[in-house]
Amino acid sequence: MALTLEVCSEVLAKSARTCCVCRVFKPLHVQVHHIREKADGGSADFDNLIPVCIECHASIHTKTKMTQNFSEKELKKIRDDVYELVRVGQLPKSGSIDKKEIELISSILAETNKLNREVGDEALSTEAIELLSTILCEGEPATFSKTTEDSILIDIGGQYIFKKFNGKAQYPDFVIELLANGLINTTGSLIEITEEGKQLISNLIQTTATYTQKKVKCFECGLHFIICTWNKDTHNSSTIHCPECGQNNGHFLIWSQQKFGFIFQDVPGNANVYEVGRLN
Repeated sequence: MALTLEVCSEVLAKSARTCCVCRVFKPLHVQVHHIREKADGGSADFDNLIPVCIECHASIHTKTKMTQNFSEKELKKIRDDVYELVRVGQLPKSGSIDKKEIELISSILAETNKLNREVGDEALSTEAIELLSTILCEGEPATFSKTTEDSILIDIGGQYIFKKFNGKAQYPDFVIELLANGLINTTGSLIEITEEGKQLISNLIQTTATYTQKKVKCFECGLHFIICTWNKDTHNSSTIHCPECGQNNGHFLIWSQQKFGFIFQDVPGNANVYEVGRLN
């Protein structure tokens, strides 16, 4: 049985979008993970699911020789503990998320929204996705006020968004766009996200492309290098060759994390192509 939006929404609500491994409130980084993998006969039932951030999700899948991997019993225990802490109000402990991080994730989610839209449907704008994402991250409604004749300031829990718009209109275009799709409610200058808006962002998070970035230190020559891959289970100490000294005896220290977006987006913004090898 496929994972449904209803079950995902229940899992995310029970955890208040707190990762069950690191116990950090990460509303735009939380994914729903199968405790027993589907390939091993695991179901999409509520009891077999756990909400984890993309970084901890990568750790769960990482197989190591020196430490004990996550067991099904441990994952269920830490999940139930987090559900209980949320129920009694001890979690989440929310901290403001960096504005640049929200903008980056929002732009990636907007691209996913374009790819996922049905034929004939119009994708939401990046500004609309950014507003939904920020409201969800901060856990507070937005308020807006005009600063000049053709611009407004939107305040969301201390996150500020400045936008240009036609001063004769009641709301900017991206707010009207969200209203027309039932993703927000407005009362005067107050903007609140609806359940449909939360579900949209949750669905985009589950379907947005992710890749694994591994940082490797060679114990033979001390070189640090990074591997970006679509396959999180490859490139371990038994398969890696050091590009500096060439050793492949497994003398490596490897860090791993899962990231949103596409591999090419991880190239530094000012980087130039250094060399192109043989293409035939």
